[in-house]
Amino acid sequence: VTRTWVFLPGGTLHDPQLDALNGGLGDYDGASIVIARDGGDNAEDVYSLLAGSGLTLQNGQVLLDGQAIATFVQSTGTLTLTFIASVSQANAQQVLRSIAYRNTSQDPASSASLRVQLNDGEGYRDSRLVELTLEGVNDAPVVDTTGLRPTYNAESEPVKLFENTTIDVVEADQQVWQVVLTLTPAASGDIVGVDGGKIDLDNTLTGVQ
Repeated sequence: VTRTWVFLPGGTLHDPQLDALNGGLGDYDGASIVIARDGGDNAEDVYSLLAGSGLTLQNGQVLLDGQAIATFVQSTGTLTLTFIASVSQANAQQVLRSIAYRNTSQDPASSASLRVQLNDGEGYRDSRLVELTLEGVNDAPVVDTTGLRPTYNAESEPVKLFENTTIDVVEADQQVWQVVLTLTPAASGDIVGVDGGKIDLDNTLTGVQ
C-alpha cells in the first residue's frame, strides 16, 4: 500500500477545560495527539500532514501560516503530535483532520486498528479506536540472479548459465506461474536444461519445461 489517505477527515477534537480557555476559543498549548497501532507499534504505519488551511509540515514541525504550533514526531509506527503554542480548538481540530496515513508493506494485512489518544497536558487523556481497511497492490515479482560467463566445450557436460537465483513473488499467497528465459543468439544444437528436463532448440526456438 503506497497511497496516502487522510486519516480522520471528519474527526472532532474537544476538551471541556481546554475549549474554555482563550475567551472560549480554546487553547491546546501543551496538549498532544498520539496515534499508534492498537496492540503494539508497527513500523509499517507512516504518517504525514496534508498541506492546506494554512498548515504545512517542515522539519518535524507543524506550521500555521508559517508559525510553528506543534511538533510532529514519528517513531516505529507511532505518531506523537504535541502543540507548542497557543492553538484554538478549531485549529487543533484542523490539524487532526489533516493527518494522513499510509502503510509501507508490500503485502499488508486486510485491516489495521489504530488508537487515537488526546492528552490534555495535565495528565488526563481519552482515546478512540479507528478501524482501517487496507487494500494491497499486486506487486511485480522480483528476480535476483548472478549471470555467469561459462565456456562450453563440444560434447562435454552442460554448463550453468546462472547461480544463486531467487524469485520473490512479494505477496505471501502467490506462486510462480511462469518464468520466461530469452537466449540471444540461439542456434540449432543448443539445449536448455531446466530442473532435470530439457528444451531442444534443434526442433523449436521456444519451449515450456
